[in-house]
Amino acid sequence: GHQVATLTHAVEAAAFGGTVFYFGVPDDDSYPISMRTMLRNNPTLKAGVTMDRARVLAKADAFASAHPGLLDRYLTHTFGIDEVQ
Repeated sequence: GHQVATLTHAVEAAAFGGTVFYFGVPDDDSYPISMRTMLRNNPTLKAGVTMDRARVLAKADAFASAHPGLLDRYLTHTFGIDEVQ
């Protein structure tokens, strides 16, 4: 998810000097960040969106096809179109 809490948890969970990469479409315009946590843990926060979706999705598809055993570890549930909320 892209809730405020997701970013907060990611920043809190990052190792000292670690990097948090936050991407996608945000639910809110502003996300408060604990400056105490940022200053004490010295993380890097990066954010962005995929600029060339078709190219990146094609590369992801090729990678998944070349490594079919990985998908079982990443996909835990699948839903039919009639089950989507």
